[in-house]
Amino acid sequence: MTKSPGDLVRELGISERKLRHWHARGLIPLETRTPGGHARYTPSEERCVRLVAHCRRAGLRGRRLEKLVGILIPEVEAMIAQALATKTDISRASRG
Repeated sequence: MTKSPGDLVRELGISERKLRHWHARGLIPLETRTPGGHARYTPSEERCVRLVAHCRRAGLRGRRLEKLVGILIPEVEAMIAQALATKTDISRASRG
């Protein structure tokens, strides 16, 4: 399920302007759009937005934030993919 930018910024307590700024800086990927061109956030993209928001609240800014996000997002996504794969394997084993 995808979310609109408005839904996401309300949940996180940030402005849409700030969200657009993070995109412009390359901190957050956005690959999903409606046929009409409106942005939609997949769960993976939403996790990236949440990570950046939490880092900002912790005081990270500028290059330090860019470096940390560049390291963490791929690692977190790999961990989630591995956990989902393991969960699927466990589900299959419990059925059989």
